[in-house]
Amino acid sequence: MIKKLKIKYYRSLKDLELELDKFNVLIGPNASGKSNLLDCLAFISELTTDNVYRDLDTRGGYERVVFGGRKVTIELSLEFMLENKVSEFFISLSENGIVEEELSIAGEKIIERHPGEMAKMLVSAPSETKYEQRQLGGWDSAIKEYPEFRDYLTAWRSYNFMTSDMRRKDSAKKNLVLEKTGGNLAQVLLSLHNERPRTFDKIEEILRQAIPQIDELLTPLTEEGDTYIAIREKGFDSPFNYFQVSDGTLKLLAYITAIASEEANVICFEEPENFIHPRLFELLVEVLKGSDKQIILSTHSPYLVDFVEPKDVIIVEKKNNATVISRIKEGDKLKERLAELGLALGEYWYGGGLGGNP
Repeated sequence: MIKKLKIKYYRSLKDLELELDKFNVLIGPNASGKSNLLDCLAFISELTTDNVYRDLDTRGGYERVVFGGRKVTIELSLEFMLENKVSEFFISLSENGIVEEELSIAGEKIIERHPGEMAKMLVSAPSETKYEQRQLGGWDSAIKEYPEFRDYLTAWRSYNFMTSDMRRKDSAKKNLVLEKTGGNLAQVLLSLHNERPRTFDKIEEILRQAIPQIDELLTPLTEEGDTYIAIREKGFDSPFNYFQVSDGTLKLLAYITAIASEEANVICFEEPENFIHPRLFELLVEVLKGSDKQIILSTHSPYLVDFVEPKDVIIVEKKNNATVISRIKEGDKLKERLAELGLALGEYWYGGGLGGNP
């Protein structure tokens, strides 16, 4: 689990320090920096799978990512739990490549990289500390060489579901990893049905709990070897195919499936309220909070915020073109006060009580 995040000069995140819990809800106006924070987490995760230059290039290049287009160094720092050990990771980037990189686990330095030097990596330590020096490319992160941390970051997921991507047939090959937009939802559901039937049954059960008229979740196979999403409702013999299922049902199904994945440990969601009926927000929050994953989501919906605790809320605003964040102080007292006033938390936020308003 991510315990603390420090960011300098990444997009609008000029100088930000944030402590995270298991369930975190980002609220604030448009262009305040919520998406930038989620994108920064996605960028850190991508350090394990790609050349850092390419990761920046997909975001418009270094000059588009660095705060204000300045010629300064981007600095990213994590404090996290890895195999129940307090661990720390730091990386800094310039327009010419990686400047510094460090990884420590339980106080022991695992990776150390400084300007003009080869990377030092711990290779074994049964009775003594032993390091190996390695020459790395200027844009290649050293953490690819450390499997435990690499696997931890690879299991971070970032989602912004698009129902247009879900409304399609997909190859019936095995795949348990859901794509960022949910485009392979049918493929993942078929794989779960075949490989992890209990997980599939749980997804179907939660979906029926949310939408009682649903009788069965299906992933039929075509003659061409493709699969697609279909739902049979009570009182109907024939199922509704993916092009007939509502946007809200598809998105809710995608969220439930993402949470059920055993391959993820940190999951970020952008605006899960889109297309979902407000009456389902309570169930959605219950499913998200009840998972064993660390959840970080952004929202503009006061109706969704009605169902979260004050301690879960992170208020995101922008001052002098830079993102600033804060948490609700004395959350228990605020809950008591809202109960006395007959107000829900989202209603209080919408009325300007928390800040983070347009």
